[in-house]
Amino acid sequence: MRLEKLNSLSLLWGIPSKEGLKKIKKTNSVFIPEMRPYILGLKVAERLNKEGVKPIYVTDNMLGLLFYKQKIKEVLFFYKKMENGHFWGICGSLYVCLLSHLHQVPIKALKGEEIDLRVFDQDALTIDGCLFFKNAAVEAKDEYVPMEFIK
Repeated sequence: MRLEKLNSLSLLWGIPSKEGLKKIKKTNSVFIPEMRPYILGLKVAERLNKEGVKPIYVTDNMLGLLFYKQKIKEVLFFYKKMENGHFWGICGSLYVCLLSHLHQVPIKALKGEEIDLRVFDQDALTIDGCLFFKNAAVEAKDEYVPMEFIK
């Protein structure tokens, strides 16, 4: 698929709830990032395929280009919890919401589904449980997103 032929699509970040899936099903296609280190994008894409939605899988490092090329019309941010005026999401949530804020792309914050992330890769050292590196620079942790980023 050629980038120039793509229309602006929604970008999904996080684990959609059943209510969120209903909203997503109204679209024909969405961007699904890897969501490293957990590689949650593959799990979400598989779920969306079963629901009749055509996900377009992108690497996390492609997000900046997609925002820059105005290929993202909105971010569907499925957060884990809300606390003290901040949204908490999986590792990478602040990055995605900051990109959205900088490129003036609206964010729709929706409560995501709770899952046990301990069964997934926990850092950038592994991919699907296979060890690739011996040292990691950053540990994966939940991140808060300030309320002012959410439009």
